[in-house]
Amino acid sequence: AAHTAAEAAHTAAEAALAADSAATRFRGVRRCVRKCITPRYESQFQEQGKRTGLGAFESDVRAATAYDLMVLKCRGERAFLNFGAAAYEDDRAWLEQTPREQLVLCL
Repeated sequence: AAHTAAEAAHTAAEAALAADSAATRFRGVRRCVRKCITPRYESQFQEQGKRTGLGAFESDVRAATAYDLMVLKCRGERAFLNFGAAAYEDDRAWLEQTPREQLVLCL
């Protein structure tokens, strides 16, 4: 059966996820591979080749939310989100008023 380019990319992404033991189901989130007492998830954002650590979280969902908030702040409507733009409608005004550096500290 013929595959479209999108199907091929999705299959390649699934294979990469399976090969990376630290990968999670969310964009911008990795499982902490250091020996931790409790499972931890690290969130990071990359823009123009520069990585910004957003912190370590106890749940992958919380780490994905931190990523989404940062990517919304920096990319706006162009952002690819884990949970969709509707999940952050109540946060839009706060994001617009909060400087990027302070946002990292709030996450």
